[in-house]
Amino acid sequence: MRALISLARPTEHHLDFIFSASRIADISSNTYLPRFTDRAEATHWISVVPHGYVIELPDGPVGFVSVHDEVDLGGAELPLPPGAKEIELWLIPEARGKGFSTEAHERLLETSARDTPLVAIVWENNEDSIRLFHKLGYSTVGHIYWSGPDGEGPCWVGLLSDIQASVSTQK
Repeated sequence: MRALISLARPTEHHLDFIFSASRIADISSNTYLPRFTDRAEATHWISVVPHGYVIELPDGPVGFVSVHDEVDLGGAELPLPPGAKEIELWLIPEARGKGFSTEAHERLLETSARDTPLVAIVWENNEDSIRLFHKLGYSTVGHIYWSGPDGEGPCWVGLLSDIQASVSTQK
């Protein structure tokens, strides 16, 4: 049964949610969402996220999914297909384990990432996210030591290259 989520472009309406989510330690430390110090930073972030969607339920937002035009391997090199893009996906803790990530991923593939090889980069200590991406059809490309402005450490890198097969197996 579908969870009835929707994907919406982030707007000022989502500002409180995004600001609050940035204050959740495992979101700000495991994703591209920085820990905002004030609402102005969150407002700016909303304006510069070109391919992102707030994951919403009828009673409010629960997460975020986006596709970045470039894959940031933090200086490491791995064999990735041409045109590959990086996916980011996070949920607030109380929304996890209920199928919302799977549905948001499916919706993303249906709307904006069709026929695009997607790369997931996940801190190796985030075992739940690695399991999720395997469930979604990502295969392991390799492991890197990522170093960048968001931190550094060992990361798992997964690739979803057969989009059509993934969409059909998730249904």
